Amino acid sequence: QGVVFYTYDAGDTWKQQDTGTRANLNGVYFANEYSGCAVGSGGTAIYTTDGGTSWQKAKCDVISSLFGVAFSSYYKGFAVGGNGTIVTTRDGGKTWIALQIPVSTDLYGVYVKSNSIWAVGTGGTIIMSSDGGTKWQVKNIEITDNLYGINFGGTYDVYAAGAFGTIVKSSDSGSTWKLLTKIGQEAIRNIYGVGYSVWAIGESGTLLRSTDKGRTWDSEPIDTKESLYGGYFADWGGWIVGDNDTVLSCSPITATFGVSSTEFILGITSEIIFNFTITVEENPESWQLVIKDKSDATIKTFYGYKDISKEISWDGRTNKGKVVDPGEYIVSFIATESSGFRAVSPTKTIVVKTFKAKLSVSVSPQIFSPSSQEKAKVMLDTNLDKEDIKTKIFSV
Repeated sequence: QGVVFYTYDAGDTWKQQDTGTRANLNGVYFANEYSGCAVGSGGTAIYTTDGGTSWQKAKCDVISSLFGVAFSSYYKGFAVGGNGTIVTTRDGGKTWIALQIPVSTDLYGVYVKSNSIWAVGTGGTIIMSSDGGTKWQVKNIEITDNLYGINFGGTYDVYAAGAFGTIVKSSDSGSTWKLLTKIGQEAIRNIYGVGYSVWAIGESGTLLRSTDKGRTWDSEPIDTKESLYGGYFADWGGWIVGDNDTVLSCSPITATFGVSSTEFILGITSEIIFNFTITVEENPESWQLVIKDKSDATIKTFYGYKDISKEISWDGRTNKGKVVDPGEYIVSFIATESSGFRAVSPTKTIVVKTFKAKLSVSVSPQIFSPSSQEKAKVMLDTNLDKEDIKTKIFSV
């Protein structure tokens, strides 16, 4: 109860934050890195302005449980809940005021984009406002199943999902809706659109994915049967949370690369070899290897489409053919699949150094008689490798 977890290492570890409440929290939204809000039972609303290090209790003039929350900016947000409750904030979540809406059914999901707000709930309820919440319209839809989640998926596409695997879609920013599919008997608790891809999560470990804007769907294999309720998706994949402390990361494509050496010595090293590992059902739609200097300026880019070479060599030169200056360079590899999802590899650092050749000559003995049988030995001391010495000339 009243639990919020956070991660600062891309999800490798999670720590619990002190929220100051024992109420069940049902939804959370961050408008930026530092400003966020969570809502829950009994009209509970809490907010943070320091990335969750501390949470404060907000003023909220409703007692109905709140199930979902979303913001259109740092200041402006909406939360939905039981008995047709919608509350809004204009101060970043510190105070919430109830709005008058034309339904009394429970509302579970909300999505906000600029001045447009969509909310979904019991019995296939979909309502929307295009003026920031002053006026609301009830949308006619051909289903009566409860809807739990709603999300935007592009310029005009909006998706909603709910009980019995129900997924509906609007292609005109929510004005009209049609049933896309009903998949199985498990409830879908939330849905997310990213480009042409749409992800749906739900009960009993349900994870569905469409790569064609909802026309067809595939079940994604995951190692849990726990019910999944919320998540976040971007063009690299996403995070999903659910019952019993379940936290999952997923991506349809991953990419890593190796390097033959992390040190490039100008005048000595001829090339550095990069090799790649990509996991995706088919070849990536496109890929690029990017080398940047310490100021984050790109100095060399390799790129291609479809098939990727197993190895790429770099000769220490920029895109314009100039030899790079000594220093540290950051290398990253990015692969993109056909539906738009990207995999960005962990970066590697290559150190470019200038080679300073050392050469000394000694003779032993330094004094001898040319008429004698004695011979002088000339010895060469250098830090050059033998194969790097092309010509030797000795002058007496």
